[in-house]
Amino acid sequence: MARGLDSELSSNLIASEVFAENFAATSAALAAETKTFVSSILDLPIEKGYEMDRRLKADPALLAEFIENPEEISRREVGIELPEGFHCHFVDENNVYYPPEGDALSQLSLGSDGRLWSRVEIRTAVGPGCFLFCGVCWSVE
Repeated sequence: MARGLDSELSSNLIASEVFAENFAATSAALAAETKTFVSSILDLPIEKGYEMDRRLKADPALLAEFIENPEEISRREVGIELPEGFHCHFVDENNVYYPPEGDALSQLSLGSDGRLWSRVEIRTAVGPGCFLFCGVCWSVE
């Protein structure tokens, strides 16, 4: 019985060492990607996000179009050109994302299985709800 316990402890230690090595490499890679995206925030046309938010709230037909093709509608309506790797959403006053991406609580649960994840975003708003510039929003398997 002690032999089985020793074997189990040894196996757990090896698994912990592998996890630690993978964690270090993965977190460093994810951190580097996140820093790259953070630096590109300077290129976001943030002032245009306020106007896009105002228009989406004022026009349900425009919001329906936006849900189908947010980047194209943002470009057409207010001239938003998103930097490489960014996309956009409209988020209503109940924190529902359009187009759908899951709400903030579901995004926060990404790490429940131990995966690493990052999200970089800027929200611009005129009143409740917002136009969202979203950069890093992925997890590492």
